[in-house]
Amino acid sequence: AVTALAGGASNAPYHRTIAPITGSAFDGPSAASAGLEARASGGAQIRILDEGLGLWWNNTGGDFNQPLANSAWFNATSGFAASWTYDHAALDGKLVSGNSYRVQFRAKDRALPANYNQGPSSNGIDSNFTLGVDSITFIADTAPPLSRVTTPGDGAVIKTLTTIGGTAADQIVNNSSSGISSAGLIEFSVQEVSPNTSFLTCPAYSTFTSTTESWCAATSLIGSVWSRPAPPLLVDGFTYRIRVRARDNAVPGGNLETAISSITFTYNTTAPGVSVTVPAPGSFQKNVASIAGSASGTYGVAVA
Repeated sequence: AVTALAGGASNAPYHRTIAPITGSAFDGPSAASAGLEARASGGAQIRILDEGLGLWWNNTGGDFNQPLANSAWFNATSGFAASWTYDHAALDGKLVSGNSYRVQFRAKDRALPANYNQGPSSNGIDSNFTLGVDSITFIADTAPPLSRVTTPGDGAVIKTLTTIGGTAADQIVNNSSSGISSAGLIEFSVQEVSPNTSFLTCPAYSTFTSTTESWCAATSLIGSVWSRPAPPLLVDGFTYRIRVRARDNAVPGGNLETAISSITFTYNTTAPGVSVTVPAPGSFQKNVASIAGSASGTYGVAVA
């Protein structure tokens, strides 16, 4: 049986890596069995098919370029026939995101004549394999999600902020993606850009005391829209930067977004200054033809 891909569950539908592949085998009934052949002598063999390419993994060449199913078998690389491991430095890098793959395993015992009890059959007939046991299928997902901050807007000057939010979606390749299953897979950081440089501490979400980037999980995800109530700690006159990243459901660990997007905004709760210059303050006027004055604010005045 194939028991694990890259140390994770072998039955997960989407994998970002699969090496090392591990498994087990036995020869039964134990009271009257010849026992498994040595691993290096064919006691534990696997083969891997890229169903998108229609080609099998070439263990010698390190690529999916073997057209013949019967020639695609190779020995596990370590362990014993009863508890084996296969690893290849190039394997994960050759997975094509969106393509479907099949990993198949067969074992051989020591009974004579040689290869008489080798199974499942080397002819590749699917009915000779047990899906989910000695034949594992999965879809490769090596593409990270894409996330953005939309609230607040980039470059905005605001006096209130109730919510931080944006969008996040997994990349669809060949009409397939592992998706983003929960809000907790989306994280953002908030940093004081000016005049300070501290980060909002998470998960406490209570102070700007962290000297290194601290990631806070979103609390709501509806469709592709994520959000979390804004921290009640913003300071008048400060400029802040928000960065966001997302992780998908591919096994193991998910693809983490590394091309991180960001926005900056300024928090301003100080009202503009206003003065009247015409008529002159304290003067006595017979009639007033016009009234004039000035208005100014740190970040400009929208309407005067």
